[in-house]
Amino acid sequence: MRDGERTFWSPYLNLEVEDEPDGSAIRGRFSPHPNVWTMFMGVYILLGIIALGGLSYGFVQLTLGESPWAFFIVPAAAAMFGFVYGATLIGQGLGAQQMYVMRSLVDRACVDALDAPLEARSTGSA
Repeated sequence: MRDGERTFWSPYLNLEVEDEPDGSAIRGRFSPHPNVWTMFMGVYILLGIIALGGLSYGFVQLTLGESPWAFFIVPAAAAMFGFVYGATLIGQGLGAQQMYVMRSLVDRACVDALDAPLEARSTGSA
């Protein structure tokens, strides 16, 4: 996407062209931008560590005969995990139109490359 159209939830398209015995193959993957992906994975890992810490501290409180209030951290972390997951679904929905535009661009480029005269394809001047 152009810089003016790119947002936090804009999809990222990674294309790879590989040589095949009978031509070339294009393989692509839509995903969040690597920086966004890393941030969400960091949040998931942090919430997992917080939940594990709350669970551990709750068991310590339980074995010491105290009120195990730390167990409440686990459902709170699970709720936050669900909130973050919901945010990813909303982001996918907001970026769907841009993903369609990027996919259409790749499809048109492939069709145009196949429709180009053979001489232009072999010399790379189409």
